[in-house]
Amino acid sequence: MIKDIRSLQSSLPPHQEGVESPICVNSGHWLWQAKIATGVVAVLECRSQTKRGGSKSGCFALALKELRFLLRTSIPSTHPDFHSRVEKAKHEVATLQQIELWRSENPNRFRHIISTYGFWENKHYKSPTHQYYKQRFYTLQEAARGDLCDLMEKGYFQNSAHPQRAARQLLSIAHQSLEGLAALHEHGVIHHDIKPDNLLYRKEGKSIQVFIADMDLTDTLETARQRLRQGLCGTPCMIDPEMAKMESLSAVNFLIDSWALGLSLVELSVGVHVPWMHSDSLITVRNIRALNQSTVDSFVSRIPRYITDTEEGKQLIGIIRLLVRVKQSERKTPAEILTMVPAAGPSKPEGHCTLL
Repeated sequence: MIKDIRSLQSSLPPHQEGVESPICVNSGHWLWQAKIATGVVAVLECRSQTKRGGSKSGCFALALKELRFLLRTSIPSTHPDFHSRVEKAKHEVATLQQIELWRSENPNRFRHIISTYGFWENKHYKSPTHQYYKQRFYTLQEAARGDLCDLMEKGYFQNSAHPQRAARQLLSIAHQSLEGLAALHEHGVIHHDIKPDNLLYRKEGKSIQVFIADMDLTDTLETARQRLRQGLCGTPCMIDPEMAKMESLSAVNFLIDSWALGLSLVELSVGVHVPWMHSDSLITVRNIRALNQSTVDSFVSRIPRYITDTEEGKQLIGIIRLLVRVKQSERKTPAEILTMVPAAGPSKPEGHCTLL
């Protein structure tokens, strides 16, 4: 049973009913008024966007004392998997609560995991434009500027004019992500869905601060292994090759996060998604089952020379090669890698981190 963390929440009690009403709509951006606590009304700017794995919806809570991000999961009562999706949302809330308990015991250890300040739900939200109701879950988290997929798609790290800066930033992202995953693994849980889309960031000058987010698949080793009996889960193109074959439950282990992080770092460095990704997830999984090391190495070799020729770039490549071995027996866990490589400078920038 998850312990109560009400004392840790700075803004909201858990599971409080939310009252919301739209203010305006304008090409995908809209404002809401949400009564998120007794006597508190916040103005929220919401955005929805589609990325690998589905869509996400969230809001910046502008009227709170500190800028927060309000993440909303909305489940229509007419959805054929309504009950399972509700249970999945409740599971993520329980996971986030547990992480906050661990953080309270060792705050520095979890500095690269997104902080959560409150949870509540609206069990019977009725849309004015639909006859059915929706069950909504709200999570109030620390605000980030965006996710690393945004930077990748803009070619942010493909800057040959400042190669050392790009290499330094990528190396720092690698170290911070390794630290975050090692903290989760230390407590016996797997993230199970690492990708640039789920690595949030803030900026301080030219430094980038990274936070691992999206915990809906995060679970203990045993539970994750039992889930494999029901089929593969996660973002198809990031699935571990040995897990994709579904030959042994033991293939579900901390090394699947290593694989996904390694691919994420290559994607960020190259500026494109993995070449075996297909619009049909079944074809993607089939491609992964057929992967060999030379195909993966060929993708890694596409990282620009202006990055790999720098000292930071050489360290980055060394980390990536420890992560993206097709055979799990040749791969290293985040904790193992952190003991093998030098630190990449301060993993948390000093001073205030800008969001915009």
